[in-house]
Amino acid sequence: MTHIGRMVLAGLVVAMLGLAAGPAQAGCEPDKGATKYPGLAGKTLKVGLDPTLPPIMYRDPNNPSKIIGQDPDMVDAAMKCLGLKYELVGLDFGTLIPTLQANQIQLVWSNIYYTPARAQAADFVNYATTGTAGIVKKGNPKNVKSIDDVCGLRAAPILGTVEDKGFQDASAKCLAAGKPAIQITPYPNAPATSRAIENDRADISMYDVVLVDQVVKTNPDKFERAYYFRSGIKIGVAVKKGNEELVNAVKDAITELQANGTQKTLMQKNGIDPTLAIPVEVGR
Repeated sequence: MTHIGRMVLAGLVVAMLGLAAGPAQAGCEPDKGATKYPGLAGKTLKVGLDPTLPPIMYRDPNNPSKIIGQDPDMVDAAMKCLGLKYELVGLDFGTLIPTLQANQIQLVWSNIYYTPARAQAADFVNYATTGTAGIVKKGNPKNVKSIDDVCGLRAAPILGTVEDKGFQDASAKCLAAGKPAIQITPYPNAPATSRAIENDRADISMYDVVLVDQVVKTNPDKFERAYYFRSGIKIGVAVKKGNEELVNAVKDAITELQANGTQKTLMQKNGIDPTLAIPVEVGR
């Protein structure tokens, strides 16, 4: 079995099995799903996500086998809208796209940013935007006010993220300006980056502002936000290239969830700014 295969199997052991049960949202037609999307009829879609990022997605403290948060709520609402079954598969972020490409999951619904590079590996259904924030030890001992202040420091991005590439680009600019490079050590998930900062193995990490603020809120004596910028980065659902039926199904479902107010309601429920929602679009 491949490394990815073992990780998917491990994820499935603790995955949450969802069924399109209960009432569908206004405008949804789950009873017509099999007719509209015949290639999906009778199938259980495996949905990959990184369950270490509250309030977006995380394991229920009272039931660690259950993954909860904004993205699981959206998955559940979308699948009810479509009348489809699904499983949530917990994976490290850096393995999500490779696992999708290996056909071991059908969707990545994990606060994943759309980028042209990722669009070479998967099609995206974009539905939100976000901002980016730096996170440092409480007291900001290195006095970091922007990414321009990170030259020569130790950065701990999440492996394979846009921010991982952002630190690399910033390091190149440091060198071009005659300043020391950023010492970059990627980690598999956000909790690992936090431990690196807490244990003085790193000076800073950087990722989605919603996630950074949640870490700071949960650990106010350990961490603080160093800086924030509205990146304009789009968040989407990744689908394997060529699966046009699934792209259309996800697009139709999220469009309905926006029209009937479900996305806004779920964002408010999970403490996320509803103005970050954007009209649904397909990114390739």
